[in-house]
Amino acid sequence: EGLFHGVAGVKTTFTIQHNDHLGNPEVYGGLDSSLTAVLESTDLHYDLDIVDNDDGTYTVEYQPTRKGCYELSIMLDDCDIYGSPFHPVIKPAPVAAQKCHADGIGVYVAIVGQVNSFVIHPRNLFDEPVEVQNAKFFVEADPPLKIPDGSAVAKDNGDGTYTVSYEVDFTPQEYAEKQNGSEGKNSEMVKTGTIRVLFDDGTHIAKIPQNIMGSPFHPGIAVSNSQESIAAAQAAAQMQEGGNTTFMTTSSAYIPGSTNNLTPEQKILWDHL
Repeated sequence: EGLFHGVAGVKTTFTIQHNDHLGNPEVYGGLDSSLTAVLESTDLHYDLDIVDNDDGTYTVEYQPTRKGCYELSIMLDDCDIYGSPFHPVIKPAPVAAQKCHADGIGVYVAIVGQVNSFVIHPRNLFDEPVEVQNAKFFVEADPPLKIPDGSAVAKDNGDGTYTVSYEVDFTPQEYAEKQNGSEGKNSEMVKTGTIRVLFDDGTHIAKIPQNIMGSPFHPGIAVSNSQESIAAAQAAAQMQEGGNTTFMTTSSAYIPGSTNNLTPEQKILWDHL
């Protein structure tokens, strides 16, 4: 296979058969010092190791790191062997769960009474974008979050990205009453939700889907899209993540109905609501 195609980040091999002048296979080794194998692209050069199998065959294994068209030259005493140079085409590395990332407001805040969402960006082990269709990014939500249509997979947007949509399983009135009953009359948001995005990239021996980068996510639950409620939701999310969530802070004092006192990060979030 390695003579004609491969996948970035995946080992591929090919075998060289030593024949005599009549074309009969030889059954002894010893030519490894006279054989060379070089893989090149416009900006990469690999001198490949050749293993003598002591039976007239020689094995070459390589692991390209980039997609593209290559030239593979196999030479004996500085002369190309039959068929050389070859031109293997290397496909992009497959999607790697731990490199896929998510962005969007729905990663950080879940607003009661509306559909919340965020976008998944598939990437490979080399942190390169991968445009893959019909990939199965499995979505799981714990109460009080829920998937609106019950779909267990993210929506394929047709442009290499996938969208996860979810809701809070309360009406604004129900959630406000629930919170007021447990935390006091003026409390708007004191909880977070949990949503997981998993992908089976084939790396687990039991074929178990793995969490993408950042999953499980713990968006703070906001009873409304008011500045105060969004800020409280983000503060709850920060606490859930151990202070690592930095998309929005709550250090500013708020004036209801105004964005003058929002931090730059908060304004980014507010402008997208």
